Amino acid sequence: MAIRIKARFRRSEDFEIDVNLNLPASQIVALFGKSGSGKSSILRFIAGLERHPENFLSINGQILQDGTRFVKPEEREIGYVFQNLNLFPHISAMENLKFGLARSKSPSEVELDEIIDILEIKNLLGKFPSELSGGEQQRVAIGRALLSTPRLLLLDEPLSWLDQDLKFRLLNYFKHINRSLQIPIILVSHSFEEVINISDWIYELKDGKAGDKKSVREFSLGHSETQGADQTAVVTCKFIETDIAHSLTNLDFEGDTIYITSPDIKAHDTIRIRIDAKDVSISKNWETETSILNRFPVTIESIIDPGSGPSAILQLNKNKQFFFSKITRKSLYDLSLTEGQVVLAQVKSAALLH
Repeated sequence: MAIRIKARFRRSEDFEIDVNLNLPASQIVALFGKSGSGKSSILRFIAGLERHPENFLSINGQILQDGTRFVKPEEREIGYVFQNLNLFPHISAMENLKFGLARSKSPSEVELDEIIDILEIKNLLGKFPSELSGGEQQRVAIGRALLSTPRLLLLDEPLSWLDQDLKFRLLNYFKHINRSLQIPIILVSHSFEEVINISDWIYELKDGKAGDKKSVREFSLGHSETQGADQTAVVTCKFIETDIAHSLTNLDFEGDTIYITSPDIKAHDTIRIRIDAKDVSISKNWETETSILNRFPVTIESIIDPGSGPSAILQLNKNKQFFFSKITRKSLYDLSLTEGQVVLAQVKSAALLH
């Protein structure tokens, strides 16, 4: 399924949306940007909640809007989770969920009981929206959207009402839905952590215009300084096993092992971890005994030596993936480090992106 968007319309006298996007099939795409950058306006256009003549939208070859056609929102088979709470106030949480089921034009591939369990809303089903907190209402809204069996799921800052733990469990669930049911997802968010956690591709919006499509790695590198790190990289690993005795999870990283402290990763999971340059040291001595568990060979791809100041940055390659190390310029010279050299990377800390 491919999603084609060509839209140019004014939101106000001095603000215009102007995007030309060809979104990849069956993946998760994030629209990232500050408030007021036009992210939500694009979602509303896709959903058909705003009609702008002479603009174009197609999903899997079906034209939903162009100069002569306009498919009504209720006929688009699009699930939409709004930033603002939008449950029907006159019916219970369970009846809101059943409304999603009733909208489905094909048998639902997610079970009602599964949704209730994943979203932890069993004790909310008999309550009306006015009796629910913001986070509780949002969980019900997410369930309602998924039960409608959408061919495209739009998420407009859907996790802003939720606590951190539930937020990342839901991000995992969205990834599971996308992979297992092949439902493409467009996520709108201003959260760096959310978009690098869930997305396959990221577009950054500024002043109504979208930048180039970026991979998670490209995006994280470009935004590392704004996130408080000298360089941050996101790498992909695969689950090996859980070390119950030491409360560790062992991950395969390009043939070597990375140990992290997260206990709730499932077998066969492919996950992302975040590595900050400040947490990576370099050694040329493979025999050194150390308390650092994550040690493996890498190649120095490039060296950024500013010529003054205390620090230098190394880009380190591990087969097809790369990350960074921030070391002192004195260490750079004392170890006689050069580009193309194979050294030992020692990762003191790797943060799991749930």
